[in-house]
Amino acid sequence: MKVDILLNLYKNSLNREKIIAFAKSISKPTPPRQSPYDWFYFICVAAMLGLIALVVYLSLKDSKKTLNACYVVSAALMWAGELYKQFILTFAKDIPSYNWYYFPFQFCSMPLYTYVIAAILKKGKVYDAISAFNATYCLFAGLLVMIAPESVVGKTTCFGIVFQSLLHHVLMVVTGVAALCAYAKDYDLILYRNSFFVFSVTIVIAEILNFLLPAVTGQKVNMFFIGPYIKLNFFAPFLNAFSYPIFVLLYVLVFSEIAAGIMYAAYKFSHRVKKRY
Repeated sequence: MKVDILLNLYKNSLNREKIIAFAKSISKPTPPRQSPYDWFYFICVAAMLGLIALVVYLSLKDSKKTLNACYVVSAALMWAGELYKQFILTFAKDIPSYNWYYFPFQFCSMPLYTYVIAAILKKGKVYDAISAFNATYCLFAGLLVMIAPESVVGKTTCFGIVFQSLLHHVLMVVTGVAALCAYAKDYDLILYRNSFFVFSVTIVIAEILNFLLPAVTGQKVNMFFIGPYIKLNFFAPFLNAFSYPIFVLLYVLVFSEIAAGIMYAAYKFSHRVKKRY
């Protein structure tokens, strides 16, 4: 594996101690947070609401231009934050090693890839499908974390990673709203079908990783939180009540129904506003 090769090169380098010291210096633990709903969380929520208002205002003038700008800015910030997180999680310890559990292919990691692809394409059928996916599935995933941040940052003591995670999900919501504004009046079954196809592809890749990585690396992973080897408290009752294939199918159906609801609500709202004004 490429990561293992890089780690081996690193272990043999003369700068090993310097890299460890640097990683630890930028990831010093902060006092345990009494609650994920602290002052910093509410600052992030306020910033998110302000950015949403700005995006909606700009979208009224030129929705596609606003969306493409969001893709570029969000992708750059997200990748900078992700590289920081991966560096900290790998090197900020006495014996550096890569934990494949943190490989960036969770549901909320999808914008790392879809935003970049959309920013490059700028238009076309693939761009439209990805944008519809970002406006529904990714928007909902980002909102879930912002409503219940303890699921992601509840036990994190490194403020840098808390900042990175909340910024990532704020950008998911803001860019999702920009995509929603750009496509609300054009939503139809074909666009929904295409967004569902994008979601299906990501699910298939996630499941391949859930089974392949443990076999190759010996480490259990839980991409999209639907892996068969690690049960989250939230999903445990469903995994116990249903067979694994049925659980995955229900996961896909529930998220897809919510995405369809978001798409339909945005469509109806945009046409109601159009009729009124």
